[in-house]
Order: sequence, then structure tokens, then C-alpha cells
Amino acid sequence: MLGWVIIPLYEAADALLDQCGSFNSIQKLRLSMIRYHARHDSNVVKRKIYQNFPELWSIAVFNLIESDLRLRELTQREEVIRQQYQAIKFLSPENRREAHMKYPQLLDSISKEYWEEERSYYYLEASLLNGPVTRAYSKNRENPRWYLHKDLRNDCAGKGGCCGRGCGCCENREIIPGRMKGVGHCTSECGCCIQNRDFELTPEEEEKLVKIRFDTLNDDRNRTYRRRLLEAFLSGVESKKKAAPTWRG
Repeated sequence: MLGWVIIPLYEAADALLDQCGSFNSIQKLRLSMIRYHARHDSNVVKRKIYQNFPELWSIAVFNLIESDLRLRELTQREEVIRQQYQAIKFLSPENRREAHMKYPQLLDSISKEYWEEERSYYYLEASLLNGPVTRAYSKNRENPRWYLHKDLRNDCAGKGGCCGRGCGCCENREIIPGRMKGVGHCTSECGCCIQNRDFELTPEEEEKLVKIRFDTLNDDRNRTYRRRLLEAFLSGVESKKKAAPTWRG
């Protein structure tokens, strides 16, 4: 009802803060407006969905998180395979011949998967709601190391990733040309994590991890975790109200 007053005021405040305000202040304003738009959407069905799931103000963002994870998995798997390929000089001549046939095929397969997933990621980016959602996302991505957000580092550490150790892999990951979207925190394919845990996962175990991750994000009891992850990924806002238990990292 007051949208004709609130929205122009927001637009003015957004433009002003974007020029001279702090990163946190402009991103917090945008998150507030995202929630305002969701609560006051003219579509009754959308309003009812928001009332039931107040943190799901953009399903596209959750799809982006899943796609981002997939791109990181492929990039980290590719890195491990390249390292293994470089080590074939230590193999016997017979095994070396097999490796020369095996590894290029694996790398070609990953390259194709990455190509396909990167395009899916682009379409998901393009489907983000125009306005404060896209502004918050674009502002956060101005920093190429946006993923080193405190909450995302903590999430990596809590899942057994390199942010929980002193190796510094996440901070020092090289941004490889052609794999720009695949840089970020550890996945189950991270070579350092595989070496640290001293075992590789079977396809069944990988599938189980995916299901756990999906169930965690969609379980209504996990709203705090879900919103923390969503806001860190989208906007990069530092929130003290929803601080997670701190893992070493």
C-alpha cells in the first residue's frame, strides 16, 4: 500500500549508498528491499509462498549455489587428474601407455561437463529477479574473492574443508583462465581434502552427500543456516545476529 512512497525512497537511498556508503550498508539495504518486495508482491500465490518460506525469496539463488558447487567439483577433480597425469613418468612403460589413453579422455569429459554447467550457471544468473537481487549479487561479485566471506569459510571448515586446516588452499586457489566460475571452497573432489582424509568416496557415498546437502537446505528446521548461506552467497553481508558455531579456520 505504501509502495509508491517506499520504493522511490529506496531507489534514492540505494543510489546514494552505492556511491558513498559502505559495502555492508548498501547490501543490507538491498536485502531489506528483497524481503519487502516478497511480502508485498502483487501475486497472491507468491505472497503465500513467502509467508510459508520467508527465507526463500529467490529460488534461483539456491539453484545458483548448487551450480556453483558443481563447477567447483569439476574444477577440483580436473586439478587432481592433471596432477595424476603429470605423475605417469613414474609408472612402468605398460601402465604409462594405459595412462596416456585414460587421462586425456577423462580431461576431455570434464571439460565438456564444465562447458555445459557454466552455461547453466549463466542462465540461472540471468533468471535472478531484476532490482535489489541482481544489484546485491553484482556488487558482491565485484570482488573476485567474494567466496572468502567469513560464513562461507566457516561452512567450508565445518564440512571438513581446507578452511579448517592451516594449508591455506582456499585462500590461495589459482583463478585459472577458462575455469573462472570454478574457483572457491572445497568439495569432495578437493585433492588436499582427499589426501587429508586418506580415502576416496564411492559414487554411492557421493550421492549420499548430495542428498544430505539437499535435505539440509530444504529442511524447515534449518532456516537459520539456510538464510546465512543464502545471504553470504548473494550479498556478502557480514551478519553477527546469525553467527554460526565457529570452526577452526
